Amino acid sequence: MGAEIGMLVVETIAKIRRAYFVHGLPIKAICRDLGVSRKVVRKVIRSEGSVKLMRTRQRSARSGLRQATS
Repeated sequence: MGAEIGMLVVETIAKIRRAYFVHGLPIKAICRDLGVSRKVVRKVIRSEGSVKLMRTRQRSARSGLRQATS
């Protein structure tokens, strides 16, 4: 049972933080146990509150200009 590529569930984030901060496991061991990359583990550990979510679709910067000229 693991997270999908590019998407972490809240449980996985909690497991990573608990393993690192409470149990003191090294990043490499966490990667092995949970099946995630070192990059993901480092990102979760460095994040202050929660992992930032990315927008799936970027807003158009010019949409305001089109409405003003129409």
